[in-house]
Amino acid sequence: MHTTCRTVFRLKVFVYRPLQLLGLLPISFDSKSKRFFQSQWNLLLSIVQTIIVSSMLPVAYYILVTMVYNETSGLSNLMVILELIIGYFLLVSFCVKMLLRGSNVTEILNIFGGIFFNVCVESDCIDENLLRTYLRKVILVDYILFPITFGMYIPFSIGWKLSHLISWLLNSYSIFLMLMIINLFQSTIISSSIIYLKLNNRVTSAVQTLRKLNENQITISGSYLPKVKTYRNLSLEINKLCYLHRMTTEAVQRMIGILSMPLLIITFFQFFVVLTEAYYNYIYLMNNMFIPSFIYGQILSSTLFMLMCLLQFYYTVSFSAQMTQRAEATAILLNESFYNDAGRCVEQSIEMFTLEMLHRDYRVRIYDCFALDFTLAHSAAATMTTYLILLVQFGLNNY
Repeated sequence: MHTTCRTVFRLKVFVYRPLQLLGLLPISFDSKSKRFFQSQWNLLLSIVQTIIVSSMLPVAYYILVTMVYNETSGLSNLMVILELIIGYFLLVSFCVKMLLRGSNVTEILNIFGGIFFNVCVESDCIDENLLRTYLRKVILVDYILFPITFGMYIPFSIGWKLSHLISWLLNSYSIFLMLMIINLFQSTIISSSIIYLKLNNRVTSAVQTLRKLNENQITISGSYLPKVKTYRNLSLEINKLCYLHRMTTEAVQRMIGILSMPLLIITFFQFFVVLTEAYYNYIYLMNNMFIPSFIYGQILSSTLFMLMCLLQFYYTVSFSAQMTQRAEATAILLNESFYNDAGRCVEQSIEMFTLEMLHRDYRVRIYDCFALDFTLAHSAAATMTTYLILLVQFGLNNY
């Protein structure tokens, strides 16, 4: 448990605190009451953040576009401009949504907290492997790969001119905000995944109790009364698990509903970045590869940026798919009691729980357009490869 506590504390430092300090989450947590609440100080930070993003980023983006403008490739310039516009629209829409829907987010987080403290006790291990994987991802991508990627670009391409340097720092700041927005979504998915795992463990325990009851291992001299009492307790337990499962699913769907637009833009942004950076590297190589003083620092920085987006997308899909698998696994665990002789009340509870699960879609769907799973990853890989080939062929026609 001590290792888990250390991991949770580090995630609090690397994920929750930056979301607050950057004004992306106008919410605080009261450790005594174990509830989230809207903080006036964090709300003020969110307002300041919205003003900075909406007013200062366009100026920085304009300076960057004039700085990286390529006279030999209009398409490359257009893709860079579109990349910046998408990022700007994402940040503004998210900041405004957090200001308008802060009370809803607070309510959802309190629902998660209530369910979590209900299904987990102090002695429980809270899926240490999943938490460590998430912590490694945060440290590797957000706090190691990100500074290296954008810091490397300064000496090779930006230079030390003050206006260019400030513009690039603001652009880097906007990318870091996007990483924190992704962390907010991934934290929600991971919390839900842990809750589903705990619920599945309790379902397994109930099924094992039912199996032992059929084997007469917990009856007293084969009497009928202990069985009736155990059946009643099992029915209450299954009904409670059904309620907690339903509340978790509804909380996840409500949070996804709030984050759907940012997630849609982020997903499109990541795809677009991969295409833009790959095509930009191709154009840069074609124009400069025969120059004796050719410097590869800019290409390395663009490649690392592309890798960072791919890693973020992979972990988002991986965590979402794992949560969906755990949510759907509850029905499979319930069916393990099929061949056991259960009382009438237990059978009704299992039937209601199973029917409710059959009518729910546990996938992380964005506006019912697509689900964040590995099917999307395969489709995206094929689509990006196709478009990249078309862009390269278009570039070849210009030489």
